[in-house]
Amino acid sequence: MNICDLTKFEIINRVTIKKNDWVNKLINSKKPIFLVINRAYLTSNVTYKQITIKNLSLVLHDECHNTSSERCNDFLKYCKSQNIPIVGFSATPVRSSKKDKDKLLEIYASKNNNKQLNLLTNYSMMYAIKQKLILPPEFYWYNIDSYNKLKKEDMNNNIIVEKDIKRVL
Repeated sequence: MNICDLTKFEIINRVTIKKNDWVNKLINSKKPIFLVINRAYLTSNVTYKQITIKNLSLVLHDECHNTSSERCNDFLKYCKSQNIPIVGFSATPVRSSKKDKDKLLEIYASKNNNKQLNLLTNYSMMYAIKQKLILPPEFYWYNIDSYNKLKKEDMNNNIIVEKDIKRVL
C-alpha cells in the first residue's frame, strides 16, 4: 500500500528469535528499528531501563488491556517517564476492576483531564475491512460427517485437507 519502505529499517524479531541483544541494537543502531517483541519477553528483566526517547520513539501496545499487570505497567510507566509516546490497542481496554482503570489512567489519561481515558472507541472490524486496514475474513465450512468414512491411516489433517481440495476442484 506504499506506506513505508521496510528496507530502510532494521527489523528485530524477538517474538520467535529469543536473543538478549535487542536493547543494545536499539541503542546502537544507525538506522530506524522496528522491534517486534512480546510483552512477557520485553519485561522479563529490567534491561529496558537503558532505553530513552533517543532510542525508542514510539510504543505500539497490542492487547493493552493487560496494562494493569505489574510488569507491563512498570514498563509503560517507565516509557511515559521518558516521554516516549504510547499507543494502545484493545477491543476491551476497560475491564471491571477499578484498579485496572486506575492503571490505564496512569498511561492513557487525557492530557486535559487526568480522570478521562484517551481511547478511540468507535472502531470495528467492519470499519477496518471497509477501509482496507485488514483483509476481509474468509470462512471455510467442513462437514465432519464426511471424515467419519475415512480410514484410520488417512485421519491426519494434511490428508483431509488434500482430499477436500481435490473434491472441490
